[in-house]
Amino acid sequence: MTHYTLPPLYSPVRPELHPDAELIQDRTTRWMRTTGLCATPEAERAVGNVMAGDMAARWSPRQPRERVQWVSDFWCLGAVLDDQRLEAGDGAPAVVGPFIGELWPVISDHRGHRPTDADPPVLRGVYDITRRAYELSTPMQADRYVAGFGAWLLGVLRDDARWDRLGLGDFLRYRFGAVAAQLMLDVANVACVTAVPAAAWHDPKTVAAGRAAMMTAALDNDMVSYGKEHLRARATGVWPGPNVVRFLELNGHSVQDAFARTAEIRNGLMCLWRHLLAELLPAAGPATAAYLRGLDLLVAGNLRHHLTSSRYHNPDGRHPHAVTFSASFTERCPVTDHRPPTAALAWWWRQREAPWHSTAPADPAPPGPGDDPCDPVPPDAPAKDGPTTVRRRDP
Repeated sequence: MTHYTLPPLYSPVRPELHPDAELIQDRTTRWMRTTGLCATPEAERAVGNVMAGDMAARWSPRQPRERVQWVSDFWCLGAVLDDQRLEAGDGAPAVVGPFIGELWPVISDHRGHRPTDADPPVLRGVYDITRRAYELSTPMQADRYVAGFGAWLLGVLRDDARWDRLGLGDFLRYRFGAVAAQLMLDVANVACVTAVPAAAWHDPKTVAAGRAAMMTAALDNDMVSYGKEHLRARATGVWPGPNVVRFLELNGHSVQDAFARTAEIRNGLMCLWRHLLAELLPAAGPATAAYLRGLDLLVAGNLRHHLTSSRYHNPDGRHPHAVTFSASFTERCPVTDHRPPTAALAWWWRQREAPWHSTAPADPAPPGPGDDPCDPVPPDAPAKDGPTTVRRRDP
């Protein structure tokens, strides 16, 4: 057993769980069998280990079940793609490039590239997810999902042996694409009943807020997935891909110091997200407000899922408690220096003083010199967690 102690994590929102979480998980397993991705007992164990229903139920706890089901099926398929195909060649373009070449026509033009029963199951799964995205949502929402999928695959293609030689700023900017952070924003948008209007979606303040929120979730992922990836590296001799903790370790930090630095960046981003959320909500229309509140719940639920999912604690499905974590949460941001960690992300911070180009009422004034910039709470934010410690339990 390998145990890690995470630094205190700023988590002011109480996570929620969709009431149909178990049903959603059962239906995802059945869907994976239908596509052929659960054709063997080992494959079915791997799918169950992902706990996609729990992930979707925590990401979108207030959305209609049909949309949460789509998120669950998408997440399970994405995890299988990531764990079993895209990481299998350590992200080397020569290995994953031809595979991505098969995927992309089905994603970008599903009407003209419908797989047959003779095609690989993964293509049938990708086709079905994309088809349902267009049926469930507006063309604008589905088109955003397709564009986000393309951004992720482009990030994966850039994975190679040189990622550890980048500076921290370039690595974080690159990691945003490779970890599918933009795609996750687009998936969250499909889960919303009403599409965010284009003007609000592309406004720099909204873009910066969404990226800060999703990069927070990505860094949570990197901290919790470090143990899983370390186990694989010990077994194969090859690290399976980029990870912020691993990047810092390769650049002279001890493992614990790398966790501390990752948590520091993560907590600062979480603080920035909460700031921008507090600025955006009073002026947001109903669809934009629902999307932003959903991201708030997504970040909180994403962290709790990662800390309990078998995917990260029992990676091969045969060794429970192979990796364990102790994690503590705080309602107050432990970071006192709120300058951006790198110049590459500085424009996100500049949006705190920027106007929001909306037709809604005027923006609230930015925080004054006497205001606490650390914990701006939106007027209707969910109830907060108190400080707590979570230890791994098998679900």
